[in-house]
Amino acid sequence: MFGFNNGLSALRDLCSTGDIIVVEEHWLPPHDLDKCSNFHPLFEGFCWSAMYEKVQDGILRGRPFGGLGVLIRKSLGLRVTVLGVMSNCRCAALNFTFPSGYSLILIAVYFPHGGISCDYASIVRMSWFY
Repeated sequence: MFGFNNGLSALRDLCSTGDIIVVEEHWLPPHDLDKCSNFHPLFEGFCWSAMYEKVQDGILRGRPFGGLGVLIRKSLGLRVTVLGVMSNCRCAALNFTFPSGYSLILIAVYFPHGGISCDYASIVRMSWFY
C-alpha cells in the first residue's frame, strides 16, 4: 500500500472483487489499526502494526513503516484463528475453517524491497527464525 491513505482506492477496488485480501505496508501505528480492520462493513479484518516498539519509544521520528493485514469477506462464513504473527510483523499465519469443516492455512509474508544487498538477504532468511 505504501501507506494506508495512498492505497485506499486500490483497497476499495479489491473489496469489490476479492474475498480474501492481504494488505502489506499500511504504515499504521497500533492506535490506528481499526482503519484497516474495520475498513469495509462486509469484511472482517485482522491487522498488525510493525511500529509497536517505535510508538513505545515516545515521539515518532522518521517515516512510518511496515504493517500486515488480512481482510476476509464475512459472507464466506469462515472461522478464523490467528496461528501466529512474527515480532517484526513480516509474517502472519491464519487458519480458516470453512462451514463444511475443511481448513485452509494462509501465510501472509511481507518482503520489503531492500535491493539485493547481503544484509537484506540475511534479514529475510533470519526473519523466518523469529
